[in-house]
Order: sequence, then C-alpha cells, then structure tokens
Amino acid sequence: MWRNILGKLIYFISGWVPRQSHKAVFGCYRDLFTDNSKYLFLHYSGAPRVRAIWISGDEYLVERLNQEGHEAYHRGSWRGRWHALTAGVYCYSSYVGDINQWLCRGAFLVNLWHGSPLKEIEFDISNGPLADRYRRTHPGMRAWRYHQLYLKPDLMLAPSFRVADCFRSAFRLPEHRVRIGGYPRTDFADSPEMAANPPLPAFCNGRRRILYAPSWRDGANGNPYLEALDWPRLSDWLVENDSVLLLRLHPNEREMARDLAKYPFIVDISHREDIYDLLPDLALVITDYSSLYIDGLLFDVPVLFYRFDHAWYASDCRKAYAYSRDLPAAGRVVGDFETLLAELQRGYCFDRNQNRTGRAAQRNQFWQPGLPRAFEVIDRQLGW
Repeated sequence: MWRNILGKLIYFISGWVPRQSHKAVFGCYRDLFTDNSKYLFLHYSGAPRVRAIWISGDEYLVERLNQEGHEAYHRGSWRGRWHALTAGVYCYSSYVGDINQWLCRGAFLVNLWHGSPLKEIEFDISNGPLADRYRRTHPGMRAWRYHQLYLKPDLMLAPSFRVADCFRSAFRLPEHRVRIGGYPRTDFADSPEMAANPPLPAFCNGRRRILYAPSWRDGANGNPYLEALDWPRLSDWLVENDSVLLLRLHPNEREMARDLAKYPFIVDISHREDIYDLLPDLALVITDYSSLYIDGLLFDVPVLFYRFDHAWYASDCRKAYAYSRDLPAAGRVVGDFETLLAELQRGYCFDRNQNRTGRAAQRNQFWQPGLPRAFEVIDRQLGW
C-alpha cells in the first residue's frame, strides 16, 4: 500500500523534470537481453544522433554490455535512475517497468511488444488468471494496484493492419498511436553482428533441426510438459533420424526445461538470449498457441501445432482472438503424443510444399508487403 502511494507520488513528480529528446533508455522483460528492444538498442547504440542506454536489474548483463562498448546501468543505481528520469524516450518489449515504471512520466513510450496477438492480450483478456488485472470493474483500484499496465504507450509498431487492430483494442489506443512497421527482431536477426548469440552444440551441425516452442501456460500447476510428451521415445526417434529437438520454453517457464533436456539430441535453448538467428535453418516448428511461428512464416518454415491441452487452455488460461479461428491452415493440428510421433515418422510435416499456400496466406495477413523497418518509423515519429 505505502509502496504504491510513494511510487505514485514519485511518478507524478517525475513529469516535471526536463527530458532529453535524443536520450533513449531500453529494457526487456525479466532483465533479459533479447527480443525487439535488444535489436533496436543494438541499432542505435553508438549512433551519433541518439544516446542509447540499456537499463537492467541484472548486474552481470550491465557489466557485459559495458565491456562490449555499449552504455548500460543497473536499474537500482543512481545513474540508472538518473537516466530513466531524464531520458526523452523509453523503448521496451513488454512493460515500462522493464526500465522504470515510476520515473517515466513525460517520456515518449515506445512499446515494441514481444509477439503477434493470436491469443487475447492485455485489456482483451476475458478469462484465466490474468483477466482480473484488466477487467473494467473498479478500474481506478486496478490502475492503482497494477500501475504500469495502465500506462498507455505513445507508439506501437504492427507489421500488418490485422495486428494493428488487435494492439489498438488490447492497449486501448487511438489509431495514430499504432503505426505499420517491422519488428526489430526480424529486421535485424539475419545480421550476424546484431544477433551475437553463442553457437549450438557441435553435434547439432548437419542434423535436421526441430524447434519445440510452446506458449506460456499462465495458471498451470507443476510442469505440464512432463506428461505432454514421451521424452524417452521422442529422444530415440531423434537419434534414429539424425535430428535434434531445440527446446524453447517461455521465459516464465524456462526452469522447467531442466527436467526435459536430459535425453540425447534434446537441447535446452530456453536460456539462450533469442532464437531469431536460428529460424532460417529450421526444418520444423512445433508449437501450440505461441505466435513464434508467425516470425517463422517469413522464412517459410513448416509448422506442426501440438495442442495437448486445448480444452483447458481455452477455458482456464487464455482464449484465442476470434479472427484466428478463420485463418488458413499453416500446418496440421494434433492433440496427443502418439499422433505427434506418427506425424514425425511419416515425415510429411517436413515437406515445405505441404500447407505452403496456407503459410503464404497467413504471412500476407501478419506481414504487410513492403514494411518499413522499425527504426525508420521511429526516426520519422521522433524526428531523429
């Protein structure tokens, strides 16, 4: 209670402090260095017209970035707070608290977000454990308790009109605050100097790469993936078919991967900073409700949807947007492990000609042809 009162007071006072229009602070969810804010920061870092500063609660990341020639500060340090207080622009991939939610009043907020909306997000969430934060009953009390969720960004980027409509609804934004533009993570992921990710284990080289990237199951008890797949049998199939499974769990669940990646040819990449540099070389993406496959559409990667808990997810976790039910099929949907393994054994899911028309149709819905790059839209908006 008292923390919120003090925070609100600091937030109000922060709006009186003069801000530097060419100073931009960047941050990312869970103090990671990944996703859209990472790639936009790397683009602006060292640029003559912008002072780009990374803010994080991870002291080791701050030290590393400084050693690499960037400018970074710990969120709790006096310098981190000073730059958060005086920066004219905030760029983040989730919430303004990725940088500092109490010192941002008066700054231009750029929410780059971290996915394309297939399932309901933010104020569109109608069920599940997150819905209570956004329900319109007693909005004043909810805004008091969930301060940063109720701070509207000044700019969001959407790669298509479909995505823009969802963002406007989910974040309660007027039309002019959502601009059509690319995502930094896909604008720059093909640039080796921008990705700078560690290589995969040597045994992955030359083998067929399959990515398993399920969505976050907010509200799930225990580790839902232990029973969802028969990991020993899957590992045996991978060994026999010269394939590797790259396991990528959501950042909120990545510790669960330790229970799953103890079998041969199953590689946990949940702690890898990002995976966008891996997308062009994937033979298959296995997912469920995650929008990661939408990024893969840019590289025409085949998709297999494994929805082992569809009824529970829709009723107790998160509903999908209505439009998603009418999307052309980008890949086959399976609901149990035996069917999933049979699909892998038949091998049709690896054939890029299968569902290619559906993938192309979805790509056109999610990725507007001739997209301007993210920094072009931001430069134009801010006069940089």
